[in-house]
Amino acid sequence: MRIVELLEQAAKSRAHLDVKLSEFLAHPVDGAIKLRPLFVAEISAAVEAALKQRKGLLASLPETHARQFLDDPTFLEDVKVCEILWHACRDADDVSRHAFPSSQWMREHMTNDELAALNCFYDRACQNDSATKDPLSREDRIALVRAIGDAAHTDVPDALLAKLPSIVVADLLVWLAREAVRAGCFAES
Repeated sequence: MRIVELLEQAAKSRAHLDVKLSEFLAHPVDGAIKLRPLFVAEISAAVEAALKQRKGLLASLPETHARQFLDDPTFLEDVKVCEILWHACRDADDVSRHAFPSSQWMREHMTNDELAALNCFYDRACQNDSATKDPLSREDRIALVRAIGDAAHTDVPDALLAKLPSIVVADLLVWLAREAVRAGCFAES
């Protein structure tokens, strides 16, 4: 039972990222919020709320239009991002409280650009919470790629990459692709 208590205590003491309102709102507004990475249950709740909101929209549409929305892979994304941000944004003075009244309020009072900017801060909060806080240096990338290549026949690369935040893995993949193309690793057929 001790491990559960340790994990619960660590969860309560997770760091928050301080974000000034003027850093994501289109108009200069004094004040700040705190952002924190979400737990799996909170992300699930955000996705569930986004699905509920989108189902309500679909119910009001003719079937042919509803199908078109369902075929669009981004149909759920905007609402899901807003739901995640609503859960992640906390009051600057009391992190147990949400910073905004509701996700619906955010959708009604914030632009897509403002939400996109806020989402970038959420990504930064998640990266700050991970063991890998900064993008990898060139030397780190080379060492990691060599280690992965040397151990490709084992489960070690999977375990190594699984610990890295997805943004770091994406950065590594883009860098590696650029280096491979520059080195001429892919001959034209």
